[in-house]
Amino acid sequence: MLDKIYEGNGAETFGLLMSVNAFTVIFLTVSIISFTRKLHTLINMVAAGILYAIGFGMIGIIRIT
Repeated sequence: MLDKIYEGNGAETFGLLMSVNAFTVIFLTVSIISFTRKLHTLINMVAAGILYAIGFGMIGIIRIT
């Protein structure tokens, strides 16, 4: 399916997306932890729930052509 969308470069594109995702998670985790360590636990839980809902909701608006 990715080969159709990306005209034969599906494997390369998927690999690039996974690599960017891995680096983003690794580098942003450190800064997010240092920022949220100062906040109250309840605020962290509320923020996590909101971000989770936004991320999960984005699945519903994705269009695959």
